[in-house]
Amino acid sequence: MLEFYEKIAKLAQTQDPFAIVQVVGRQAPSSSKLGDKAVVKRNGRMEGWIGGGCVQGIVLKESADAIATGKPRLVRIGKGLENHQKQEGVMEYRMTCQSEGQVEIYIGPVLPRPHLMVIGRSEIAKAVVRLGKAMDFKVTGVSEGANLQTYDKVDELITQLDLSRVSTSRLSFIVVATQGDRDEESLLQALKKESSYVGFISSRKKAASISNYLIDAGMDPTSLEKLHAPAGLDINAKKPDEVAVSIMAEIIGIKNGLDLSIP
Repeated sequence: MLEFYEKIAKLAQTQDPFAIVQVVGRQAPSSSKLGDKAVVKRNGRMEGWIGGGCVQGIVLKESADAIATGKPRLVRIGKGLENHQKQEGVMEYRMTCQSEGQVEIYIGPVLPRPHLMVIGRSEIAKAVVRLGKAMDFKVTGVSEGANLQTYDKVDELITQLDLSRVSTSRLSFIVVATQGDRDEESLLQALKKESSYVGFISSRKKAASISNYLIDAGMDPTSLEKLHAPAGLDINAKKPDEVAVSIMAEIIGIKNGLDLSIP
C-alpha cells in the first residue's frame, strides 16, 4: 500500500497528468478484488491491477477521457446491466468476457497545477499575480531587481530577465506586463518557452508593431500563434484589477480547452 502511494507522489512531481483507478464495488465471480488499485499514465501505460483484459481496455479508454477532460467518473462493467437502472455520471459497459460478475471502478484524474508566469512589475502585473494566486495557479514573478515585496506571495521569484531556468509546460501561461520596460526582449524570451499562452499588455497599435518586430528579429511566425496581443478578453476594462480579470478569463478559457491526454 505504501509503495503505491509513493508511486503516486513521484508521478505528481513529474507534472504529467495521470489517473488513479480503484475497484470500489464487486459482484462475484470476478478477477477484480475490492480495493484493487492502479495508476494509468498519459501514455496509456497501466501500473497495478484492477482486473482482466476486458476490464483493462475499458479502464484505459475511460482513464484517457478523464485525463483529457479533468472529470472523474465511476465505471460499471457487468453482463446484466441491460436490466439495471442507469445513473447519471456512471459509465456502464457490458462485460465482453466470460465472467458473470460485475465491477465498479472509480477513476480520478490527477492534473498538474496550472502555471502562471508574469513578467514585469506594473500595477497590472501585480494584479494578475494576485488573481492567479487566488485561482490556485503556481505563480512565477519575473522582474529585474525584484524582491519579496514586489509581488504578493509568488511561488517563484526571478530577479533577472532570464527565463532559461524557469520550468514550463503546456499548462504554463505567460503574461508580459512590462509596459515599455524591455518589452521586445521579454516577448522574445517568453515565446521561446513551452506554454499554451503568451499575453502581451499593449494597445492594438503597439501589438501590431511588436509582431512585426518579432518576425524581423527572426522569430518563427508559427510561434506567434500563441501570442495574444492585446492580452485579455474585450470587457472594456479600465483599472488594473479589471484588466487582470480579462486576462485570467482568457487564460482559463484556453486552459479548460486543453486535451491533456495528448503528450
